[in-house]
Amino acid sequence: MGLNNIGLLENTIKCYNNSNYYVYGTFGQKLTLQLVESKIKQYPKFYRTAERRENARNAVGKKKYAYDCVGLIKCYLFGGYGNVKYNSKYDLSANGMYNKCTQKGKISTIPNIKGLLVWMDGHIGVYDGSKYSYECTVSGGTFKIIKTVAKTRGWTNWGKCAFISYISDTSSKPKEETAKPSQTNNKKSIDEIAKEVIDGKWGSGEDRKKKLEKAGYNYKDVQNKVNQLLSNKKTNTNTSTNYYKACASKYSSIVLALNSIKVDSSYTHRKKIAQKNGIKNYKGTASQNTQLLNKLKNGKLIKA
Repeated sequence: MGLNNIGLLENTIKCYNNSNYYVYGTFGQKLTLQLVESKIKQYPKFYRTAERRENARNAVGKKKYAYDCVGLIKCYLFGGYGNVKYNSKYDLSANGMYNKCTQKGKISTIPNIKGLLVWMDGHIGVYDGSKYSYECTVSGGTFKIIKTVAKTRGWTNWGKCAFISYISDTSSKPKEETAKPSQTNNKKSIDEIAKEVIDGKWGSGEDRKKKLEKAGYNYKDVQNKVNQLLSNKKTNTNTSTNYYKACASKYSSIVLALNSIKVDSSYTHRKKIAQKNGIKNYKGTASQNTQLLNKLKNGKLIKA
């Protein structure tokens, strides 16, 4: 059947439903620190602020794939979700992609055709054929793919993508893949729950037991882990504190600083380090990362 509007919309919805983050100049590649650093270097104007650079680095390990607005369309043209391969034939900017459209019109006249492109100067998205549009955007600090009502979003024009065919669709409206993580993925680990129990977040006695069992946890397993953690805590009370080797003072990013001393800089590991150093509810914010970085520079960052 080849590239067509139905395929474009389905691929767009798949990208929307799965972990994603806006990185300027990308089109569905896996989000890695190497990719982020290359785009920061390639597009210094876009990444002119330290906050924008740090946020992109922090997304590594939390989000899976990277796109920009036209990259959401290129993802389909380059091979589709999780299987992209660069093709210079389709490498256009948002305005370039719209200018190539074979048929265009004002947004107020948009027909109910799936996979149309919706456009405003410098930005582009994909229409679902009935009401909504999908776009990968930084608008409002979102930095991800969002779904909005097309006619009130601010789009000025619509167009038919020049690189795909437009076919009629006799099927029902494409179903969004509502994220249905398994119960295991929804639940925290026994270690996490045991630590929460120790912190008093699950109450005590019979009340705690009922709450844990209602949430799907095995009370005995949790209690055994609680006992083990408390026992280890007593054993380690008199042990000396181990710190990471201090990094060079030139670093302005905790990710790069940790890499420089060959320590895992992933979000998951940084969260463990933060917890070890008394930083609660670590979300990878600029202020939290600055606290970690300052400790590391001073040789006072406790090992996780």
